[in-house]
Amino acid sequence: MKWGLKLLGFDQAAVHKALWVAIASCRNAYDLVSSFIHDFVVRYLSPQARMVGYSTAYTFWVALGVEVNVCELLAELGLFWHNGKLVVDRALLGRESLISDAEHCITTVLKFKQFSDSRWVTMGGSCRTITAGRQLGLDHLVSMIRADGSTSDYYIHGYAELGKEARIYSTIAALVCNIPDALLLELLEDPRLAVRVKEVKAAVDEEVAWLKAVPMWTWKRLALQLDGVSGVGLRSKALTVAQSMLAFMKLRVWDEVSRLPWSLCSGDIAGNIVALRDGPDAVEHTIIKIQKLAGIHYRMSALVDGVQQLGDVPWSTSAHEQGH
Repeated sequence: MKWGLKLLGFDQAAVHKALWVAIASCRNAYDLVSSFIHDFVVRYLSPQARMVGYSTAYTFWVALGVEVNVCELLAELGLFWHNGKLVVDRALLGRESLISDAEHCITTVLKFKQFSDSRWVTMGGSCRTITAGRQLGLDHLVSMIRADGSTSDYYIHGYAELGKEARIYSTIAALVCNIPDALLLELLEDPRLAVRVKEVKAAVDEEVAWLKAVPMWTWKRLALQLDGVSGVGLRSKALTVAQSMLAFMKLRVWDEVSRLPWSLCSGDIAGNIVALRDGPDAVEHTIIKIQKLAGIHYRMSALVDGVQQLGDVPWSTSAHEQGH
């Protein structure tokens, strides 16, 4: 994740610190944030013509990791922060639950997750929350809270650390994180990569295909909340970061697992052993043993059993992590 995002050219340590402070401030001041949502909706809700159709809006919120039922409601309401207003479909003006529905959406989206650049499968969730929140007026909600003289600024002032670079960084991370997360989640579920390499790679490829298929309207909409970045430019940056992540995976994961002896574990193990036996002389100690045993027609079932045990080796540090 961090490897690919380095290509943005930002001071990564400074950006991570800014994101940590901004998100921690919202988490610590969540009582204030939640208590102001009603007044925020009442003050800024503005019935207007829909910005985009239901399907495009639904796809947008799905891309930001919002819960499916909330995506449906957001798409139905056409709810977006735009030009200083919380825009909602004017066709719903007579709806009795309009205010409460908007409050429910914002409250559900603003489930701030602790930011960490070292713990597995956490950075993406944190960045998605902050990015989705900004699409519903989080910046102005925080400003409204800080401008209220009756509230404490002790925690919430940390949100001001979310500067231009941190906003661009978190927006891109919100979408591209699905690629490395797919690999990590597969390994957390079953770390036997040598046996599951095709399945795991398919999961990663699926996320890459999804990122490439994200509608241009989504990129343009996200770019509206960023200074000096167009929708095309944002998509280009995200795809460049994604390609860097894939190159890192190839170097550290796919190339390694495709080498002997790991490649013996995938597919027809007996056939793989025969191919090794009939192939060029091996140079690595373990492979030499397997090749020589196969060459003297050692019992194939025993060789297959040994390779199967090799395939059970975990490609994850979870056992080590759990130890402390």
